[in-house]
Amino acid sequence: MGIYIVVLRIVMGLLMLSAGLEKVLSKGQWTSRDFLANANGLLAPWFHRLAGKRWVDRLNTWALTLAGVALLAGAFVKIAAILSAILMLLYYFGYKPKSVYYIFKETLVYAFIFLFLAASGAGFLWGFDRYLANALPSGLSWLIY
Repeated sequence: MGIYIVVLRIVMGLLMLSAGLEKVLSKGQWTSRDFLANANGLLAPWFHRLAGKRWVDRLNTWALTLAGVALLAGAFVKIAAILSAILMLLYYFGYKPKSVYYIFKETLVYAFIFLFLAASGAGFLWGFDRYLANALPSGLSWLIY
């Protein structure tokens, strides 16, 4: 079972890293403005206020990139996976489903996968979390346990 969790962690890490690097390598050309300005879901009013804010673009870009690195390395997987799940839920609730068949959009599925990775201790399987567990002060153990 462990190998499947490791593979899932690596695949999701690559997904996040590639999405983040695509934005980083665009050298400032990528923006979330249209996504946020055109939102029509539950979070639309909030998204509309955030549209065009440069800090939102940077936060999204670096959250994707750093979560991808953490998942690939198996370091701080719990916090990276929880934050990734939150990010996916934000994407999900930005837009209304087009029909009943679109209720389970990929972002919702990704959110559940990230929550599974957070709960499964995926960073302890061929990852750096098992080493960090002994290196971190006890007050920071919540980052990996």
